[in-house]
Amino acid sequence: MLRRWAGPGPNGIYLVSVGYLVAGIPGACVAWLAMITPAFLAIPLVRLVGARVDNPRLLGAIRASTAASAGLVLAANVPMARDALTSGALAALAVGSFAVFSFTRIDSVWVILAAALLGLLGATITH
Repeated sequence: MLRRWAGPGPNGIYLVSVGYLVAGIPGACVAWLAMITPAFLAIPLVRLVGARVDNPRLLGAIRASTAASAGLVLAANVPMARDALTSGALAALAVGSFAVFSFTRIDSVWVILAAALLGLLGATITH
């Protein structure tokens, strides 16, 4: 389950494009390294912390960072959702996608593919 959320996502891919526009191939390489380094550092850190999860201070720090991360994700995504969810159908698609991600083990590729097909179908029907 962690595997589908461990990568940088579409915003990280955008970062590589910006790096390329700023400094060409070296800029893209630096941006790519900046994008993947946190994910690669998190893996050994999780293993190290997992071995010491009995420590109440460490457990509190993990809970606090989880809450802070959720707040940052929410703060970044609410403005994007306001701009993107312009109809009831799109809002229903977003809620359905969230439900699939939250309550099933279906891989994100299939959810994205289904959403793209439903969007294409909706655009075909309305135009």
